[in-house]
Amino acid sequence: MRRGVPMTRTYNIFISHSWGYGEDYETLTGFLDGHPYFSWRNYSVPKDDPIHNARSRAALRAALQEKIRHASCVIVPAGVYCTYSDWIEEEIDIALEMGKPIIGVRLRGAERVSSIVRENAIDIVGWTSDSVVDAIRYYSI
Repeated sequence: MRRGVPMTRTYNIFISHSWGYGEDYETLTGFLDGHPYFSWRNYSVPKDDPIHNARSRAALRAALQEKIRHASCVIVPAGVYCTYSDWIEEEIDIALEMGKPIIGVRLRGAERVSSIVRENAIDIVGWTSDSVVDAIRYYSI
């Protein structure tokens, strides 16, 4: 498989995010929704159906595991805020445990990348629709 070659596959994608930085998530989903010849299912935690109200930390982790289990890859915006988010770190840990490829996305104009993303991502790509979709096509399982 080569980068940049359109595929007819539907990709199951989990986008890790912090609702405090929801605009990054919205931009990423917009990249995927608007990209030609690209089909995907969103396994992320939607704002209108959060799982953070789970009965316990273990229940929340189990809910995240179920979402990530279906994913072809995990996308993580590589902003430095990821370094300080326990749940983004948890999502990365779950993805690693399950052998899911993690793709970091350098935020628009960002000079720094979160250390946790840098250390665990299979690749870190630019803040464009083409670079994100190319990485998904290349690395997804």
